[in-house]
Amino acid sequence: MNRETKIGLLAIATLVIIFIGYRFLKGAGVFNSQNTFNIVYEEVDGLGTGDLVAINGFKVGTVTNVVLNPENVRSLIVSIGVDEELPIPKGASALIQSDGLLGGKFISLVFDKACSGADCAESGDYLTAAEQTVLAGLIGNPDELLPYFEILKTNVGPVIDSISSRTDTNGVGRTLRNFETTSQNLAALTQKIDLLLSRSSNDLTRTLNSVAGITANLERNNAKIGRILSSVDSTTRNLSTVDLGKTLQEVELALTDLRKTLDSSSGAIDNLNSVTRKIDNGDGTLGKLINDGEVYARVDRTMANLDLLLQDFRLNPKRYVNVSVFGKKQKEYDLPDEDPAVPYLPGPGLDVPTKSGGQ
Repeated sequence: MNRETKIGLLAIATLVIIFIGYRFLKGAGVFNSQNTFNIVYEEVDGLGTGDLVAINGFKVGTVTNVVLNPENVRSLIVSIGVDEELPIPKGASALIQSDGLLGGKFISLVFDKACSGADCAESGDYLTAAEQTVLAGLIGNPDELLPYFEILKTNVGPVIDSISSRTDTNGVGRTLRNFETTSQNLAALTQKIDLLLSRSSNDLTRTLNSVAGITANLERNNAKIGRILSSVDSTTRNLSTVDLGKTLQEVELALTDLRKTLDSSSGAIDNLNSVTRKIDNGDGTLGKLINDGEVYARVDRTMANLDLLLQDFRLNPKRYVNVSVFGKKQKEYDLPDEDPAVPYLPGPGLDVPTKSGGQ
């Protein structure tokens, strides 16, 4: 596998991890499917994406989106994702509750009985919004606390009256003032924590928006990613079917033959260089013929005599074949007007016939 393929696979794996992380931070199911339900609230009390959706305190889903109602901007549409294996009745109520004094918000689904068939809400349906006061969200139903308030009033009332009348003369008053100071400090600390959480919430929102943009790009390029994965799979299959051992063996044999050919060529070139050096040095007949001017002149005169002899034999054949056996006098040789030996000048080794008939 080449370097470009590895980089492409690493990029795809990174994008998949980012997508799964975004889905996880958003509270949506990564590998399981969910039904989506909508609820219209006039006030969400800080409820946000990713908050819990529960039934009797048991988590069954998460808040997936919170947007303004386009038909009424004074209200909000909250979308929740619930596991599709859990049937939700059409008459179920979605109640926003607080998770303790300093805890966040969550939605509690309330219904009397389970549903089946047409009585169950389908994905995309709207559920009934339910609201409660802030005090009820913190301490539950106030009516259930009335008996405890009566007991507290009966038993603690006299003690409080006694403490109130003597706050300036004993240590209890100082304790109450210290308690008031502590309460003020706690309120200031709570305000700082709320400011810190508010700033962190803005940063988290920007981060989630960035991840949402990346996810949108992934969805738009889903077809391209599919084609890339298909190409990678096809290339991997082709590589698995190639007999690399046989191919390398054939390449090695071809290189061996090429090496032998180069060695033979090198030997022939060395021989040619040796012959060339001998010729340059004047060794051998060819070297002397090229480098020695006297040898060349002799060869040239020999070739000229041979040329004259052949021409004379062609012009006077009887001179060479009609010889008297009994010593009969030969006929006088007449030199032709256009003697072929005329262009040559007499010199060493070159005999030119004359009119007297001598050779």
